[in-house]
Amino acid sequence: MSTTNSQESIIEVQAIVLEGIKFERGFAFETGDDGQASLGMNLEQPTETQNFRSTRCTVELKDANENVIVSIETKFRSEFDIRGDGDAKGIDSYLSSLAMRVTYPYHRQLIATLTAQSGLPGMTIPLISDAQLEAIAKESKESSAMQG
Repeated sequence: MSTTNSQESIIEVQAIVLEGIKFERGFAFETGDDGQASLGMNLEQPTETQNFRSTRCTVELKDANENVIVSIETKFRSEFDIRGDGDAKGIDSYLSSLAMRVTYPYHRQLIATLTAQSGLPGMTIPLISDAQLEAIAKESKESSAMQG
């Protein structure tokens, strides 16, 4: 997959790498329809010169009494090849947005597979629009800038 950003640089996705899975299953929970789910997605900010971005997705299911049924965290790294001249800041922002769009289907699929294979009803996390994923990437970048 290759794409061109507004700076006329050519960006190719070289690899999508699974960096980690954290799976924790609770055993003291009540079954029923009154449970709740939470979904979190964020982008880890590398230095501007790095041609990769890591994204993390966290899902937690709890029963009505707030007992954890399952907690899953997946982390994928997108590796890019960049050719051409372009504004480093513009390319950095574009890579962050692209990484969110490229890795989100992998997070969805892996979380659905892990919940189904663990004996729980399979859980499919919702589709998210490109605009929402770009907003998450921007929020993650702003959050890490405030912390750093």
